[in-house]
Order: sequence, then structure tokens, then C-alpha cells
Amino acid sequence: MEPKPKKLLDQVRDAIRLKHYSIRTEQAYVAWIKRYIFFHGKRHPAEMGAPEVEAFLTLPDPVVASSTLPHFPKYTAPLSSPRLVPVGEKRGAARPGPCPGWAFTDNRR
Repeated sequence: MEPKPKKLLDQVRDAIRLKHYSIRTEQAYVAWIKRYIFFHGKRHPAEMGAPEVEAFLTLPDPVVASSTLPHFPKYTAPLSSPRLVPVGEKRGAARPGPCPGWAFTDNRR
């Protein structure tokens, strides 16, 4: 009996591991491949070409933005972090921070 060929995502994982990429990179690549496949109604990528890739890459902004939402907190931390306050507000700090903008309340840098 002939062994079954590996599934596409298993082949991708094997190729990424062979190149010693990080596990996070592997997860990101697999996630984007899944999005691409589901966007085109679960068609195999071997059946698709440049028009399908272009259609996927020119998605409207809300679809792309929803896939990046988990990454926004690290970029918006100064606005939402309780540890950061605008310079000039002396919330427990002995003196304002050395630069305008945002400063750490416990003088960590």
C-alpha cells in the first residue's frame, strides 16, 4: 500500500522547519495560507493563479484590519496603559519626565 501524500499545510510546516524559521513565523505563514484558501472557497492553491492572488491581496481595508487587531495593543500602549501618564501630571512621580509626551510613572525607561 502506498503512503498518503502529505497535506499542503503539513508540507509548508516541514519546509519552514527545514529552514529553521521560528514557530511564530510558521504560525503566521500557515494562518495566511488558510485565509487565502478560505477566501477562495477552499480551493487548492495549485488550482489558482495570479488573478486569485491579486484578488486576495486587494481586499478592502476592514478585512485586512481585522486580521491585525491582535497586534494593535502594543502600538497603542501609551494611550491605554495605566503605567503611563502625560508628562506634567504628577501622579506619584517626584518630577515630570525628561522629555515631552509620555513618561513612565515609576521612572523606568
